[in-house]
Amino acid sequence: MTDTPLPAPPRPAGASRLAPSEEERERAAAFLSARFADDTLSLDEFEERVAAVYRVASMSELNALTAGLAPVVPAASAARGSHGAHEVAIADAVPERDRRFAILANLEHHSMSVVPRHLGLSAVFGNVEIDLRDAKFGAAGTEINVHAVFGHIAVTLPAGTRVEQQASGILGSIECPPSPWSRPRRDAPLVRLTGRALLGAVEIRYGEPRALVDRAVAGTFPRVDRPRRGS
Repeated sequence: MTDTPLPAPPRPAGASRLAPSEEERERAAAFLSARFADDTLSLDEFEERVAAVYRVASMSELNALTAGLAPVVPAASAARGSHGAHEVAIADAVPERDRRFAILANLEHHSMSVVPRHLGLSAVFGNVEIDLRDAKFGAAGTEINVHAVFGHIAVTLPAGTRVEQQASGILGSIECPPSPWSRPRRDAPLVRLTGRALLGAVEIRYGEPRALVDRAVAGTFPRVDRPRRGS
């Protein structure tokens, strides 16, 4: 006989006799986590529904918690009114938006040739690591929106990247510490960090482009600045 994660309450009259399995509950919780990550659910709605996932006694009750929550499809970008000539010129070279996510999984995306204007990174009970030190950035700036929900996100940026930290933590951490490699450079990209960490962590690291490191000292590990805990 399969044990349920929590004692089930008495079934209401007319409820299905088939109780959800542990796998079905976990699948529903993962789906709700994804909808929270893409802003379909508010924090209060997310917490309330996830708690209910482990209390409901029937499949009909479980299905009701996820009903009507189809994944959000990004709308087409709004038409631009007035922009500088330089920004218009690079519009074709820089994608508008992209997203990387890990739900109950580990994603190590080691490289990206061109960073979109809006990059979304989500880790829900998972881990996302992305290395952008060799990537090209748009001149108008880049927004990296993070959602770490019981998860971890690590982003490596080119040394000297100018970071505007606007993300928030809810019982979580956003680590973007100063260091010699984080000192802003005029020729480095501008990145706005937005989003949140809910019982999770977001780390910003800095690294010299591999080509520079290889020319300086062949055969050594690429220099990467990692946040130092407790310092």
